[in-house]
Amino acid sequence: MKQIFQLLLVINLGIFIWSYPREQAAVRLKPAVRPDIGSLLLLSERRMLFPDEPEPEPEAVPLPAPEPLSEPVGGPEEEATQPAALQQLAREAFLAEASPPSEGPGPPPADETEKKAAREPEPVPMTEPMPETARVAEAGEPAAEKTCYRLGPVETRPSAEKLVDRLASWGLAAGIQEEEVKTQAGYWVLFPPLESTEAARKKLQDLKAAGITDVWRFTSGRLRNAISLGLFSRLKNAERVREQAGERGFLPELRPHFTRRTEYWLHFESAREPVIPEEARQRLREEYAGLEPAPHACLDSRSF
Repeated sequence: MKQIFQLLLVINLGIFIWSYPREQAAVRLKPAVRPDIGSLLLLSERRMLFPDEPEPEPEAVPLPAPEPLSEPVGGPEEEATQPAALQQLAREAFLAEASPPSEGPGPPPADETEKKAAREPEPVPMTEPMPETARVAEAGEPAAEKTCYRLGPVETRPSAEKLVDRLASWGLAAGIQEEEVKTQAGYWVLFPPLESTEAARKKLQDLKAAGITDVWRFTSGRLRNAISLGLFSRLKNAERVREQAGERGFLPELRPHFTRRTEYWLHFESAREPVIPEEARQRLREEYAGLEPAPHACLDSRSF
């Protein structure tokens, strides 16, 4: 008895497990629809619910009839005359091909003439040349000729730049040009370079023994082994030292001393006269020790 009960229980569980997923699928596949619209099923859902139903055959969709390319404009009489007209055109074309070409080219067809006229631009009417007097009146009076000027020299670049700003306030655009010049900076009193270092040292000892102690020997450069008694900015002082050495039996040379320095010049051009207003020119002379602009050859602005 106990075994029969267990067998029935197993059978009921098996039936429940087999039928429960199908009920749940049927519940999920039934969507909410409006009362006036029937149930809509996807093809996959229909296959699941009705596996034995045959597959529906696709229906042929009728294509719309092709429209005629053009409709006859005229009535029935014109439709009847169109085939005859086409035959006449074909006969004329055949005769034209069979006939020999004429000596000269005939007039082009009307459509080709219209195409050619559309391609060719219309001629532009030529304007009459402008008289010379009209051109002169239109151009107006010629511009006044400009003159180039040079102002300087100035010792430092900051001073030159300040002067450029001053000229700009007077309506003149100036550029700065650098020039390296050789100028005399004083006078040497010296003995020329001797043939060797030993000879220069002996000469130095002889001078000191005679009481000339303010001396030194050049150890490098183009004056190597020369002996100097001093560099003087004034010629009078250099000549006095030379005479004192002569009184002790020595005769040094007196040579000018040159150095190289950079000068700054301002170049500008103007067509007005005077170039700088008189009041401004007076202030310029006072601030820059008599500086005065002078006419000069025009320079390329790329050289500034």
